[in-house]
Amino acid sequence: MKNLISGLYFSKIVKFPVLSVLVLVIILLSAIYNIKEFKLDASADSLILESDRDLIIYRDVMKKYSTEDQWEKGVIEGSFQETAFNKDGKFNVYLMDKVRALAGEESQNIEIIFISHDGETALILGNAFAEDLGFKNVSVLKGGVVQWLKEKRQLVPHKKIN
Repeated sequence: MKNLISGLYFSKIVKFPVLSVLVLVIILLSAIYNIKEFKLDASADSLILESDRDLIIYRDVMKKYSTEDQWEKGVIEGSFQETAFNKDGKFNVYLMDKVRALAGEESQNIEIIFISHDGETALILGNAFAEDLGFKNVSVLKGGVVQWLKEKRQLVPHKKIN
């Protein structure tokens, strides 16, 4: 293979240097002329295959735990609404600060009840607050808002803060 490549190199490039340089200049000029139309999309979305198993799982999770319009049907009266995850599924790192600001100095001892759409996200957050952050009086609304509505309980309109 090495002899084949070196043979082609010597028979084509070394024997015809002017032609070789001319071909390279034409290729270079063509590339320069068309560079303005070149677009490279290296975003995360373009680098992932649509049939990728992990992408399918991620989209299912985001659909299930999406915070978009989660309070559209209303909220439980007297509750403090805060989104634990943003629309990209990343944890809201300011959630803890907001809880502590509302609770004051005794934040670890306040009674806190986590509520989510179906109770699953609330369970995850409740466990994290109790086990990892040391909150002592943590509860979770089992079944979430879905169960609340099944029990014919009322919701009040969510007041958006701009």
